[in-house]
Amino acid sequence: MSREIRQIGTRTATLGEGAYWSHTRQALLWVDIKSRKIFQTHPESRKEFVWDLPTEIGFIVEEPGADYFLTGMRKGIARIALVPNEPVTTIEYLSRPEDEIVDNRFNDGQVDQFGNIWAGTMDDQEKQASGNWWHFSAGAIMSKLLSGFEVTNGPAFSPTGEYAYLTDSAKRIVFRVGYDRHGLTSNPELWKAFEERHGYPDGMNFDSDGLLWIAFWDGSCLRAFDENGETVEEIELPVKRPTKPVFSSNGSCYVTSAKIGIEDNGLNGGIFEICST
Repeated sequence: MSREIRQIGTRTATLGEGAYWSHTRQALLWVDIKSRKIFQTHPESRKEFVWDLPTEIGFIVEEPGADYFLTGMRKGIARIALVPNEPVTTIEYLSRPEDEIVDNRFNDGQVDQFGNIWAGTMDDQEKQASGNWWHFSAGAIMSKLLSGFEVTNGPAFSPTGEYAYLTDSAKRIVFRVGYDRHGLTSNPELWKAFEERHGYPDGMNFDSDGLLWIAFWDGSCLRAFDENGETVEEIELPVKRPTKPVFSSNGSCYVTSAKIGIEDNGLNGGIFEICST
């Protein structure tokens, strides 16, 4: 199978992350953490919208059964409204669990099959392992799952609903842990460790075939793994720092990227569609 890779839209991000497919809008939502922006890109129509925010944002997901979105802002989980061509005027914080950890911010996050958000925090200076994983339930209860992470990314949830996969990107490690609607059901186990030559495992998502796709920062690629951690496919990308893949309703794959800390070649920081040909 050959792959065609094309940049969609005109927007590029300093630190693009949080690729999310909105089933309601049939569009991609993604964020620029450092430039404090949310993007919406329609792959078919090519329409683009951008919203500026007062603080950094790590991820965005749809609030089940509502017209709002839930976001991982710098210091907490917040509910926001996104209206095309209008500024963000509604930011309602639902939980701020790390106000006392000055340098920590929320990074990646995702919704599990029960409608709960798993959200990771990290030291924004990347100097210490002060990152935590938090569980924000559908009932708006916040509880800490795990501590001691340097750079949190993920999670991804296995199609069987049995395991959650969590990354500590700085350590080049992916963990696997059992879970249910209330949180963890087992201690995390090492699922896969990578070498320097692989790059850093960043954001990830499962496809409809049950393969775990991981973006590799400084690895210029996406890699797909089976449940045993064996590499099934590798796709080279035209950017050095891809950050997170996501799959649309029809199975198309999209991936965000970053240009922070590297030369801007016009592609770094863009979002890309990967098509089978």
